Amino acid sequence: MRVLIYGSIIAVAFLSAPGTASATRPATEQEIAEFRTAARTVENITHCAVLVRASASDSCQWVPRPDYEPVITEARISTLDETWATAFLSPAPRTTEAATVVFRQELQQAFNNGIPETRGVWHMLTSGNGCELLAERSFGESHGTQIRLMPDLVAAMGCTPLIPTKVRCLDELRTSFLALERPHQCAVAAPKGFPFHGWMNNRELRWHRWGNEDRAWALGVTRGVPARLRRGRFSSTKTIRGVSTTTPEWPPPVRLVASGRVSCGTSYFYSRLHVISNFGRFAVTLPTCPDQFFAPR
Repeated sequence: MRVLIYGSIIAVAFLSAPGTASATRPATEQEIAEFRTAARTVENITHCAVLVRASASDSCQWVPRPDYEPVITEARISTLDETWATAFLSPAPRTTEAATVVFRQELQQAFNNGIPETRGVWHMLTSGNGCELLAERSFGESHGTQIRLMPDLVAAMGCTPLIPTKVRCLDELRTSFLALERPHQCAVAAPKGFPFHGWMNNRELRWHRWGNEDRAWALGVTRGVPARLRRGRFSSTKTIRGVSTTTPEWPPPVRLVASGRVSCGTSYFYSRLHVISNFGRFAVTLPTCPDQFFAPR
């Protein structure tokens, strides 16, 4: 299996208003030449599958056109993530029709006079026309979030960007904050003095009103409860909405409330998380932009 490593040239971009993406930039002559090379590569595949990172298979046949030389116009590079691009090709590879083509740049290892170096190479992902085929299409998944065309490229096509909403949760090693969309599991750092030492492992979360600008909330359970807490009864003198305070349950229920949504260009992020359980309640302020991994402070 071939592992693709995409470049991480991420611009720290903010939206002036929800749903409005930053502007794209025109592709350079060098980039357009590389788009043409990527299109010829797809044209010359004689056996093809679905054109999402085109690869060889036996599902269809194609006779490459030896004189294939597409006219490329409206070539744009995303300024939110410069590893994404679109261009209008006439004709598009493997068809006689003109179409918008989506390109993505990946990092590849190469040798220059015997010296190893990393360089970006553009590859064609797919082609088509219309918002449903391109703007709403998924190009895989990363940590539970669908990978889609960058919002600024979508807006440049005259389509409405599908901008996901995410929240930061600790990873399994509790060394990084992940960017997750509607997470089923969300570990959070507990404050000093809280019964849990350092963190709470909240699982089986079912979210309500996810993506809401004001707040979203979820009910779940807390796993990995310390033995010293499991041996005793726990209750609260206050009524906690969504969590029973009368009869201890196992695993103990938990309620998370995400609020303070901000825009980071490629995603929205909830900046604050309230954790409510029979062990007590606390709130944490989470990092947001850019849409990358963060190390805990």
